Amino acid sequence: MDVTVCPYREALMREAQEKNADAVVLSPALPGEGDFIAGLIFPLRRHDIRIILLPGKIDEYDVRVLVARAIHYGVFDVIYDPVNAEKILERLRNPASYAKASEGIEIDLLQRQEEWLEKLETAPSETKDEEEMEKAEKDEKDGKTGEKKKGRDSPRIRFPKIPGLKLRKPRVRPEGSIEVPSLKFVVWSPTNFLMSFTAFNLAVAAAKYNLDVLDVALLNFNVAAPETDYWFGVRQDRTSCRLEDAGLATLADAFSPDFVTRVLELKRDWGVKYLPVGNKLINIGTPDFPPGEIKLFEDIIQKAAAREARRKKITIVEAGSWFEHPPAYAALQNCDLIVIPFSGSLQEAALVEQQLGELRRLDVKAEAAIISYLDSEVKIRDPAGVAPKIIIPLNMDGYLKSSLLKKPYCLLNDATKAAWINAVNALLC
Repeated sequence: MDVTVCPYREALMREAQEKNADAVVLSPALPGEGDFIAGLIFPLRRHDIRIILLPGKIDEYDVRVLVARAIHYGVFDVIYDPVNAEKILERLRNPASYAKASEGIEIDLLQRQEEWLEKLETAPSETKDEEEMEKAEKDEKDGKTGEKKKGRDSPRIRFPKIPGLKLRKPRVRPEGSIEVPSLKFVVWSPTNFLMSFTAFNLAVAAAKYNLDVLDVALLNFNVAAPETDYWFGVRQDRTSCRLEDAGLATLADAFSPDFVTRVLELKRDWGVKYLPVGNKLINIGTPDFPPGEIKLFEDIIQKAAAREARRKKITIVEAGSWFEHPPAYAALQNCDLIVIPFSGSLQEAALVEQQLGELRRLDVKAEAAIISYLDSEVKIRDPAGVAPKIIIPLNMDGYLKSSLLKKPYCLLNDATKAAWINAVNALLC
């Protein structure tokens, strides 16, 4: 048996044809560019080359999705981790059947994975939620037809279904669960200066250092610059989406406040309950939301603030810099305190003053506080009408180290811990 090793994806098809390969042992870990299914599996199977697929661990949802898609192209020889040479040789000698390949793969995936991909182009744009879509599919299968709803004149593409998501009726509050007063902070800056950094570290510090006192939720309304999503591991995979990756940009005009409760129940790092902007799939730009979208975002905030908890609830909203954008305006209008990250420049101070004045004219009543990332000895002019002022010295080396280690700045060392704990305490007071 002749064996050739191919070091990267781009050379695989050429090597397989030059060697007249009967089989290819293939893993998605193979380095290179291009889609694994379209760029490797499809052309190999098109030339009747057998594939022994090493997809990873079967308990990972993305692995099962990959296998379901590969089965569609006639790939039945699948070996999950842990892999060894004996298993590969056994599979080469004894090809697997469809029944064997589909073991452990949800029937829903096997039946619908390709449908989901097709529906990215064809799904109706007026569907309210998952249950309506399932009813429409059932009617279609039963041969029932009706007048199709006209979609909006929009290039946006609807995400058809998120595995694991089921919009549920409100649950009966369990005995012993209590309503706890909730504070709502919005992190906003007209310059977008360290806005994601501030919202993220405030949430982590509040959750991490007050575990027995605070129940912390972070809502990301910064749809144009969702940096915080990357800290929480939200994936931008164009072909599939876990429940953990779904958010405002995923569902767009199909988004329902009921979705908030489901997402905030998910276990996230650092003890923070997080609503992401989410996986955009193949959408471009910021999402379209339905008419009355300010009310939608107000309902999202209220739904999050009304979550069940046995501790004092803190809801932090990361808003976009443009206060007229509905998500940001809804957050500013419905918060108890506006937290403004501040660089210290005179120009920024003037801009903050001017836009806070406009917000007051729009009847935004919440008080504003500054978090200044400066050495406390530096003399600057703070924006008028903003108090309290909280100083967190920002070390650029520490800032970059935090990013490289994927460790929140507020957890980096004793000095950063103390600064952020003081910031949380000051805001709570």
